[in-house]
Amino acid sequence: MDIHEMYQMLTGIRLFQGINGMNLARLEERVQLNISSRQQSQGTFIKQNTVCSSLDFLIEGSLIRSFKDPEGRYEVCQEVNHPFAIEPESLFGLHCLYTFSYSPMGQCMMLSIPKTDVTHTLIREDIFRINYLNLMASQVKKLEQLNLKTPLDNFHDKFVHLIRRHTMDQRGEITLIARLQDIATLCAETRLTTSNELNKMEEQGLIEMKRCQIIIPDLDKL
Repeated sequence: MDIHEMYQMLTGIRLFQGINGMNLARLEERVQLNISSRQQSQGTFIKQNTVCSSLDFLIEGSLIRSFKDPEGRYEVCQEVNHPFAIEPESLFGLHCLYTFSYSPMGQCMMLSIPKTDVTHTLIREDIFRINYLNLMASQVKKLEQLNLKTPLDNFHDKFVHLIRRHTMDQRGEITLIARLQDIATLCAETRLTTSNELNKMEEQGLIEMKRCQIIIPDLDKL
C-alpha cells in the first residue's frame, strides 16, 4: 500500500481524521500498521472477555459484533460496516477486556496497531489524542442516556432498551437469540404479554421472528 492509499485509508477512520501527509509519513516510520485479510470461514477472531492488546480497525468489508449474556439467557448480534474502530475504550482501564466478539462477514480487511505503539507514540500526537478523547466522551454520553432513570412501563420500551444496551449507533441488521420465556423475564413481563407484543411488531413489519431468533432490520424504526 503506497502513501496515498495509506492516507486515504487512515483519514477514513475517525481517530485519524485531521492528520496531514507529513505526520502520516512520520508515523509510518514509528508505528506498526499491520494490515491483514480475514475470511468468514476463519470464524471469530476476537472473543468476548479476552484481553485487548491492540487497536484494531475494520477498513474494508463487514463484521458481526455479538454479545453473549453471562448467564446464557440471550445473545445480541449486529452487523457493522467499515470504517469501524473495534472497542478503542477496551485498550485502557482497570480491566482491558473486549465486551463483544467479532467475526467476518465474507472477506474483510483489518488494520491492527500494537498497544505499545498506541501508548508510546500515537497518544502523544495531538490529533490522535483529541479524536480519542472525543470518541470516549461520546461513548460516555451514550451510556448516560441509556442509564437515565426514565420509567419503562410498557413492553415495547423495555424491549428496545434491552437491545440498545448491546448495540451501536451504526445502522445494521440486529439479531436477538433468546427463548421467549427469557425475553419475558428480562423485560419483567408475562410470557403471554411478550408473545402478543412481539407478534404485533412482526405484523407491523418491524421484526421477523424465527425459532429462538428475532431479526430487527432497522432499530430506529422499532
